[in-house]
Amino acid sequence: MGYSRDDKRYTEKKNKSERARRKKEDTARLRSLVDLTLSLDPRIKRIKQEEKEMREAKKKNKGGISAAEAKAKAEEEKRKAEEEAKRKEEEDKVARAEAKKAKAAAANAAKKARRQQRAADGS
Repeated sequence: MGYSRDDKRYTEKKNKSERARRKKEDTARLRSLVDLTLSLDPRIKRIKQEEKEMREAKKKNKGGISAAEAKAKAEEEKRKAEEEAKRKEEEDKVARAEAKKAKAAAANAAKKARRQQRAADGS
């Protein structure tokens, strides 16, 4: 038990720096492994090639819209049209339900009037 406070501090400092060094080495090892994997993966190569082609097409158009932008715009318009159709159908559905309620209320009022008429005629 001959450890002094200074010895403990020195040992902790050494351990901390060793942990930091090992973590740095491990991070570098992992990064190189990921880089190697990405460089060999054909999917990543294809995606990078597509991005490169898009950039070149954008440079070529220089102000015009690219194919990807046109596609995105078309999809956005399609989505808006679908939302509009859905909203319109919902409104029609509500209108039909209200019309049905009004028709039922009118029928009930007519029944009530006939009952009252019969009751008045019967008295």
